[in-house]
Amino acid sequence: MNLDSVRKIADAVLYEGYILYPYRASARKNQSRWQFGVVMAPGYAAADPSETSFTQAECVLQHTGQPAVRVVLRFLQVQRRTAGEESWDEAVEREVEVAADCAALLGNGVTSEFAVDGGEEREQAGEDGAAGPRHVVRRREPLAGAVSVRTVPVPGPWRAVRLRVRVENRTELGAVPARRARSSALPAGSSSR
Repeated sequence: MNLDSVRKIADAVLYEGYILYPYRASARKNQSRWQFGVVMAPGYAAADPSETSFTQAECVLQHTGQPAVRVVLRFLQVQRRTAGEESWDEAVEREVEVAADCAALLGNGVTSEFAVDGGEEREQAGEDGAAGPRHVVRRREPLAGAVSVRTVPVPGPWRAVRLRVRVENRTELGAVPARRARSSALPAGSSSR
């Protein structure tokens, strides 16, 4: 099955808030990036009732008696780029695949936990006048999550189930950030599609 056209639509949603916004870093309205589908760490979601630590989708899946699905979770991991006194959020695209065979779909479902490493990369970006070499540092916080795939039978004469895919952010926070903005909670969240 060719999913190229589906990927193009998913990319449009996934990157909508990343590529199109912020237009200018100095604009006040652009100081906090906003995207569709951000799934915050549970500690922050508990502290701010406007946020959530999970997202889910449901659809009806008609099958021939041997259903199987492959779920591809794609999301952006926030990466903070710092060069001298300036800092800016970037993103690294991540992908997690979960397969659910017939036994899982018609049984108890499947839950697949995943972890994405944090990290730091340094590069020299040229001279910064009398101050010497200018360095660019990119930092990512580790993320943890889970993808659950479950079904519920749909009553009727056909073979169909209600398919539910749930994505949870399970990232542990040392301390709950005071705000969602760039410097606080957003690096522990992820934008998914």
